[in-house]
Amino acid sequence: MASIPESAWHSRGEWQDISTAPRGGVSSGPFGESGPTILLSDGSAVPYIGFWNGRSWDDGDFQNDMGGMTHWMPLPAPPTPKDTP
Repeated sequence: MASIPESAWHSRGEWQDISTAPRGGVSSGPFGESGPTILLSDGSAVPYIGFWNGRSWDDGDFQNDMGGMTHWMPLPAPPTPKDTP
């Protein structure tokens, strides 16, 4: 999560323009450095979970890459043990 700019964390819960999304800093793959896993939107009602694979947005399913993404936001923090039933 260190590769997501600190300013993005202050905007948690707000969609941000895709041009500001993190695109590197996590691992190296066949297409270059990939970014962290984030929420992505193409403007439809259903958000996607994906990452930058070094050339495009990808959800890791080995199918077509995800085109048309317009906005992003960081994933929420995982639940802590006190939050689980």
